[in-house]
Amino acid sequence: MDLNKLSRGERIVLIVGAILFVLSFVPLWATQSFQGGTHRLSAWSGEYNFLVKLGLILILAAVAYTGARGAGKAITMPINAGLAYVVAGGIMTLALLIALLTGPGNEFPGSGIDISRGILLYVGIILAAVITYGGYLHMQTETGPVSGRTSPPSPGNV
Repeated sequence: MDLNKLSRGERIVLIVGAILFVLSFVPLWATQSFQGGTHRLSAWSGEYNFLVKLGLILILAAVAYTGARGAGKAITMPINAGLAYVVAGGIMTLALLIALLTGPGNEFPGSGIDISRGILLYVGIILAAVITYGGYLHMQTETGPVSGRTSPPSPGNV
């Protein structure tokens, strides 16, 4: 893979997205405390809502697409790549913010089991925002026609 084939924004999406995806398996996203011990949870555990998992899958798709572009594969999409990166990063950022505000779910309230937010939830929000920024940077470098729009006629040609 040649990273020089990628724009600065795509390199950000690729590297930061890969880091976020790998960190999603580290069990520091939440801590489950109960009588007699604690259990640490990853982003893929059942305590986080569907949006977090959807965001991670979108980030993985963005990393795979960017990696394929870096490897010289021509893959066409119905939308610009920069917009796809911004949407994936935005959904992930929003999902993690919702997870931060609502906290991991507790299936058995009043059972003596306490589930708290972990440090990687905060780190994940920052990384997802950086991915969104990388997508925005790439979107600024993309050229070509915007889907279905044509330039208006000049005033002299009317």
